[in-house]
Amino acid sequence: MELLGAAPSHRPQIDAWHREVSGLLQSLVTSRLSSDDMASILAGLASFRSTGVTPEKTQLSLVKAYCQSSGLFQELLHHIFFGQAVASAPRRDSEFFGHIDGNSIAKILSELDETGYCVLPFRLGRDIVDAVKRNSLSIGYSLRERLDESVPKAIPSIDPAAPPSCVAAYANNGQVLADPLLKSIAEDPLILHLAASHLKTEAIPIDATLWYSFPSKSPSSESAQLFHFDLDTLRWLKVFYYLTDVNTESGPHLYIKGTHKPGVKDAELLKKGYARILDSEMESAHPGKKVSITGPAGTVILGDTRCFHKGTHLKSGHRLIFSPIYAPSKIGYFHGSRGPGESVPAR
Repeated sequence: MELLGAAPSHRPQIDAWHREVSGLLQSLVTSRLSSDDMASILAGLASFRSTGVTPEKTQLSLVKAYCQSSGLFQELLHHIFFGQAVASAPRRDSEFFGHIDGNSIAKILSELDETGYCVLPFRLGRDIVDAVKRNSLSIGYSLRERLDESVPKAIPSIDPAAPPSCVAAYANNGQVLADPLLKSIAEDPLILHLAASHLKTEAIPIDATLWYSFPSKSPSSESAQLFHFDLDTLRWLKVFYYLTDVNTESGPHLYIKGTHKPGVKDAELLKKGYARILDSEMESAHPGKKVSITGPAGTVILGDTRCFHKGTHLKSGHRLIFSPIYAPSKIGYFHGSRGPGESVPAR
């Protein structure tokens, strides 16, 4: 990507640079994709420009392109579409976190770039956490992996003290950012600045998820409790707000540090495609790279979820998480089938 960002401005350097980049892309990208997938991606990009919608076949072809190029293809497209965009001037004063100095921001961005994740050195206040939890009780939810088939698939409200018989309950999508407090958190200027700085372009909240997790006997693939990576758009950043205390028993988030970078993911794991990975397979492929994130309510986690990651299944209690996603656009963002018979889980 350094080569792509270093295009010269004068001949004959341009011709030499073009030959070098063309050879690199041929060996790492185009030779690995079928003509059908390339056509599907180009047609889908044209469709997005006209309609704002990414066709399902295009999204599936983008998944193939990611796996076969070890992430380079999406990095290339992001650079082409957004590489010349400049993030807005920093707005560091936050309604929720106050003023954060430049040195602290630089440390956050450095850790995020190096490992793919960063737990912020500040948290949401207890009053804000309590207010979000109160608001969450009256939102409608869809139940994921019901443990009792007699339980309805959707409920108009939730009582975590008397939880429904399911592994997870996801707030109805349209109600999440319709909540003024959640919308304000998602649009916090400090978080927007961190997202834009990481992505090196303007970033907006393109979606958000709010969900409860409950104890289960084993990890749920449907509720994203096995290792996987996301492929939501070309480049994005997710933020995870713990709204309940999270310890080793109540579902800590796990990630494999550094695996957000193109070319780092184990090639054998990528051959599986957009699939769930067992802990034993992950440890064998990326030994010693697993990081578990526990923390009190209010903990804020930035995650480049191109990293392999998962939510641990709960052994006790319940967990509530709010997670907005930031990107320059919704190119490639598709909430439908990820593959034959596999539905998209919220994370």
